[in-house]
Amino acid sequence: MDVQREKIKEILQQTFADKRISRSERTAFGKVLKEYQHDWKMFKFIRKTAFQIAVEDFEKEYSREAFDWLQEMNRLLDNSIITSATAISEVSFSPGQDCRNKILSCLNQAKKTIDICVFTITDNFIREEIELALRRECQIRIITDDEKIRNVGSDIRRLATMGIPIKHDANRSHMHHKFAIFDQQTLLTGSFNWTRSATTENQENLLVLNDPRVVRPFQREFKKLWKAFPYFKVMED
Repeated sequence: MDVQREKIKEILQQTFADKRISRSERTAFGKVLKEYQHDWKMFKFIRKTAFQIAVEDFEKEYSREAFDWLQEMNRLLDNSIITSATAISEVSFSPGQDCRNKILSCLNQAKKTIDICVFTITDNFIREEIELALRRECQIRIITDDEKIRNVGSDIRRLATMGIPIKHDANRSHMHHKFAIFDQQTLLTGSFNWTRSATTENQENLLVLNDPRVVRPFQREFKKLWKAFPYFKVMED
């Protein structure tokens, strides 16, 4: 078990010692939950560990206090999930700069990872912000459509030459998604193509949110496509 999980298990055991969660313990544990509110695996670990602690007590001698403690701990977990799910929910529309600016902001704020799955990238403002994220040592992956890579104005080839791993579909159908995941917790999706015309001419929409119940399916889709698609080779015609 890693250090973080050992620490959390110790905190749970301490709060269980008197089979009640005091106000100070509730506040302190709330800070722990906030730290991991986007880590679904950690939430599962906390819930499972709390259950195991209570069950061990039940096996020795059934205790109503232990049952009440477990209920209160589950309420803390559930409330934290609800809070994290509603933390970000933003909508933008085009034509106009709102959608482009939202993409630029998400790229700029990313600290560790950026997973991009979009039909095409031809907007140089967006491409430049991706390059800046790469210089900050963000780990970037891009999935895109094979036909659009070869279109005039596509920025994919340039991004590939900079060392960004890029994969594409290799069949007659289109990889038509338009979404990105930042730091494994913030999702950006909608009809908006990452193109100049989407900003200046088209009626498009863009949604940004960090509800893990929505982010996780997009993570699974990205993982599935990344595994299935071939790498783009810069030397391809």
